[in-house]
Amino acid sequence: MIYYYDEIPKLKDTIVTIGKFDGIHKGHMKLVNEALKQKKETGYAIVMFELRINENLYLLNEEEKRNIAEDNGIDYMISYPLDDYIKNMTPDEFLNNILKEKLGTKAVIVGDDFRFGINRAKGADYIKEMQEVYGYKTVIISKLKMLMENNKEEIISSTLIKEYLLSGEVLAANKMLGRKYAVKGKIIHGKQLGRTIGFPTINVELDEKKILPANGVYKVYVIIDGKRYLGMADIGNKPTVGEGFKTGLEVNIFDFNEDVYNKEATVLFCDFIRKEKKFSNVEELQYQLGNDKKHILSIY
Repeated sequence: MIYYYDEIPKLKDTIVTIGKFDGIHKGHMKLVNEALKQKKETGYAIVMFELRINENLYLLNEEEKRNIAEDNGIDYMISYPLDDYIKNMTPDEFLNNILKEKLGTKAVIVGDDFRFGINRAKGADYIKEMQEVYGYKTVIISKLKMLMENNKEEIISSTLIKEYLLSGEVLAANKMLGRKYAVKGKIIHGKQLGRTIGFPTINVELDEKKILPANGVYKVYVIIDGKRYLGMADIGNKPTVGEGFKTGLEVNIFDFNEDVYNKEATVLFCDFIRKEKKFSNVEELQYQLGNDKKHILSIY
């Protein structure tokens, strides 16, 4: 059961985890998994209380967040804007009005860097300090670190995941997410240029606020009507065939020849193959695409 902030019912006996679940990455899942552990012990419903910020570019839209939350056993996901009302609450108003009175909290799970109340006055330690006053127990979770391919230990964060995607490092982004980064959209008509060189593609309608990986060619899986297909995706503006093309996402699905216009496609990014390049002619592009496909099949 999923609610926005203005639809919050009065609840009781809940396990509440609070944070900016903007990517629901492995660090966020550490909070969720603790909530699942608490639920197993108590039988209480889990509330994911997301303090939502307005982002220029996001990793997940609201529908994707809801689906991931439900798939992971969250009973209620409350998407609450980080607006002036909640920013100007005193810490005790938040603990009493939101956690105690509205959500009936019996256990609260937060990260060790969580701050709340007017001017971010208090942190996770204060939530624990006041647990007997407001009738809940507190679990504080430390930041999750991960050893990356460069042998550098990084703290998992949505900001870092965005940086990885924008530089084409989808393997690193996926490692922090704990899943393959996905872009969903309706399959729309394109210029059908790929058909003329033996690489027909589907064109995926884009959400302008959803982050796209850097321009280039990628190994991907595509899910259409619940079926998964292997393919190669191109993100870019077709520099070889002309100028003035908007950045788009098109996918050559291997061994596929079906009419899927107006259906929804989910593109799962698996690996970066090469950067976008302007070739001297279409024949050179065609030859390179053949090599790209061979490379993807070799790492299938």
